[in-house]
Amino acid sequence: MEVNRKKDIAGIMVLLLIIGSIVVYRWYTNTFFLPSSLPEITEKEIGDTVADKEEPVAIMVHVAGAVKNPGVYSLLSNSRAFDAVAAAGGSLPEADEHAFNLAQPLYDGQRIAIPFKVGVVLPDGVSAVPLCTRININTASASELETLPGIGPARAADIIKYREQHGFFKDIEELVEIPGIGPKTLENLRDHITIY
Repeated sequence: MEVNRKKDIAGIMVLLLIIGSIVVYRWYTNTFFLPSSLPEITEKEIGDTVADKEEPVAIMVHVAGAVKNPGVYSLLSNSRAFDAVAAAGGSLPEADEHAFNLAQPLYDGQRIAIPFKVGVVLPDGVSAVPLCTRININTASASELETLPGIGPARAADIIKYREQHGFFKDIEELVEIPGIGPKTLENLRDHITIY
């Protein structure tokens, strides 16, 4: 009889414990995790918040070469080279736009120079010298970097990785920070590269 009584008490206690756990769980989740007073966040509001964080800022870009109004222009940070050319009044008929990447993204302090076609004679009778077609190590793709002397696929990938981790190169001497590029390699590259 005593054993049965103890079993009944134990059963009641277990049942009370289960009911208590359910009540506490519901109260806890309703109070702390699912408050009915919180407003519903719509997908549009989430998109607006993300857009606010990515809002472009103003940058200064120097546009030179075969454009109507060379000079320094203020553009948005998400602009491309063709936007800079448009800001400078467009390119001249003598411009060799196919020798320049008009789709490249812009960055603050950048100088972009639209080259003249070979053999163009300017109004003052002086022959236009085509602008140097150096590789811009701040914007070049891996395949463009691989055209440089001593730069193969692995080294091109290292340059792009360094650029992604540290931002744009401030001067070409910074290349020696990349493993495998020493002073000798830098000297071989010097006449073939630019940061503008």
